[in-house]
Amino acid sequence: MKIDINVDPGGGGNVKIDDTILDYYPRTRTFTKYTLIHLEALPEPGYAFTHWGGDISGTESQTEIYVDVYQEVIAYFTNILHDLNVESSGQGSTSLVGTQTYGEGSQVEITATPDKGWRFDGWSGDVANPTAETTTVTIDADKTVTANFSWIMHDLTIDIEGQGTTSLPAGTTSYGEGIELEITATPDAGWRFEGWSGDADDPDVETITVLMSKDRAVAVSFSQIMHNLKVSTSGQGSTNLTGTESYGEGSQVEITAVPKDGWQFDGWSGDVADPTAATTTVLIDTDKTIMANFSQKTPWALIFGLIGGGLGAGLGTYRATRRRKNQPGTPPTPVQPATK
Repeated sequence: MKIDINVDPGGGGNVKIDDTILDYYPRTRTFTKYTLIHLEALPEPGYAFTHWGGDISGTESQTEIYVDVYQEVIAYFTNILHDLNVESSGQGSTSLVGTQTYGEGSQVEITATPDKGWRFDGWSGDVANPTAETTTVTIDADKTVTANFSWIMHDLTIDIEGQGTTSLPAGTTSYGEGIELEITATPDAGWRFEGWSGDADDPDVETITVLMSKDRAVAVSFSQIMHNLKVSTSGQGSTNLTGTESYGEGSQVEITAVPKDGWQFDGWSGDVADPTAATTTVLIDTDKTIMANFSQKTPWALIFGLIGGGLGAGLGTYRATRRRKNQPGTPPTPVQPATK
């Protein structure tokens, strides 16, 4: 008796009859009537046996039949399928996106491409080469793989010379590639902005823009606003400061006036804190001229001193004469004859 044997789909598996595996399909075999034969379905890698068809049925991969009439036997196989999910972390793209289904045993090629300013850091998951942008995945189970991208970072160094601040922190800070950074320089009170050096787009303006396409460095310079203080005198005396000196804006400068003997301090001319005090301060907020004024002491004191001294001497002589007249035994003072 004859048996026709086939598989579906072709290449999905083979049929083993007793101890013989058939090598092509469809295949016809002849057996003696009432022979008991053993059948076994053998799936190829990536396939699974599902059921028998034709003149027999069943879902077990092994079965037995009696050959008593002509029979057709078909072994049905199905491709084993798995899901491949491709994700990304960061900014970039992959050749496959989302979830796709592939037959077991398939080799699936995937490629990661970073966006501008980003770099590919590697694959997470079961891939052939985790560090290569293009690699393969063997489909032997459901799998998820992730392409990891990171922002390319560059250092921006800001130096400050003098006294002032910048809108971005001084020192070194990392920023992502492609960012345009705006930096504003602000001088402290009493200081002025002088300019930028380094990677500044316009060194003469207080606000600049820096494109972070590589490591960058800028420096801003501030200078102290200076004013002249001129100290002079009128009359005879001295001051602790003389001539013209320069001081930073906002400074408080102490000045002292000392009169010469016989002279007195009369006050300050100019913008001082206390014009009548011998020691005072000057606030440096512009160029200033200050004068210490001295005057000679009044001569009336000397005159009264001289008068007082003469009267005292005359009174002393009078008192001495009176004492001699009043003493006993004192001869009278002889009277001188008049000269003719």
